[in-house]
Amino acid sequence: EAPGSNWVPDGVSIPNAQMVMAVVTVILASIVGHWAVWSSRRRERGHTYLAIGLMLLLGVLYLNMLIFSLNRMNIVLGAGEWQNLAFTVTGVVIAMSIMSLIYTSMMGLRSLGGDRGPEATAPLASAVLIWDFVMVAFVAAWYVVYVVK
Repeated sequence: EAPGSNWVPDGVSIPNAQMVMAVVTVILASIVGHWAVWSSRRRERGHTYLAIGLMLLLGVLYLNMLIFSLNRMNIVLGAGEWQNLAFTVTGVVIAMSIMSLIYTSMMGLRSLGGDRGPEATAPLASAVLIWDFVMVAFVAAWYVVYVVK
């Protein structure tokens, strides 16, 4: 490919609106996760539970939108360089997202069990930190693979 050329194959349509909504949703999930940590440090049980549940819901919605976007592009693995790049990078982000949601739900269960307060928030904060990494990884992957192309 020539430098500066668009290397997305003809016939592949990237659903930009859905991908932008996935970006917005993953950022909102991160913000809500920090709300969960903030409320857990202050022993606000109701806010902690609501924020953990909302973060997990937003994480699942983000994954749903990301997988929907991949299906809508109708690309095949192994059909070309860009398809391989899109599948590999997005697949790694999806795997990290699933692992992060599982870890966040486990740390949320610890909070449900009474693990709250300034001295007991580190596990939940670590789950939110991992989600922050997932958010940065997805936004970077989205920009490099689907925007810059």
